[in-house]
Amino acid sequence: MGSLDSNRSEWGRDYRIPRALQTTGRVTARLRRGMLARRSPGFASLREDDPSDRHRVDKWLWCARFFKTRSLAAQAVSGGKVHINGERVKPAHNLRVGDRLSLMLNGMPAELDVLGLPERRGPAPEAQKNYAETPASVERRTKLREAHRLADLSRPRPDSRPDKRDRRRLVKFQREQG
Repeated sequence: MGSLDSNRSEWGRDYRIPRALQTTGRVTARLRRGMLARRSPGFASLREDDPSDRHRVDKWLWCARFFKTRSLAAQAVSGGKVHINGERVKPAHNLRVGDRLSLMLNGMPAELDVLGLPERRGPAPEAQKNYAETPASVERRTKLREAHRLADLSRPRPDSRPDKRDRRRLVKFQREQG
């Protein structure tokens, strides 16, 4: 094996590999880095990716209150209803501040800019601080909402529910048409 000095890091702390892993030969560079990170204070700051500047997409959508449960958010992402910067992603994809998120909300497309990464699922006013809808998206959604409203107004609606006689006439009429 090696001497005791070979098991010491440059910071002077002991980072010996457990004997069970030495015998199986499953010691990897990742394991050594992890052991160093746990035992040496300066090692964690050398990493390029800080976990606080990224978030899973499904977790962000749940924390930002677009979906009631995280599993519903994951289903929407897996189903292709959520895109990040124009690309279809998986639920575990990392979301960063500044990314453009496009998703379908109740059948209406929306584009959002990510402004923050929430630490928890909080109240709605706190969640709304983490995103901003683009002006083009707001305009598009207003036009679409107005079109839906006009379509509902033009659809014929009876004053009351049909009674038994009217329902029979409707069923007979539908059978003749189809």
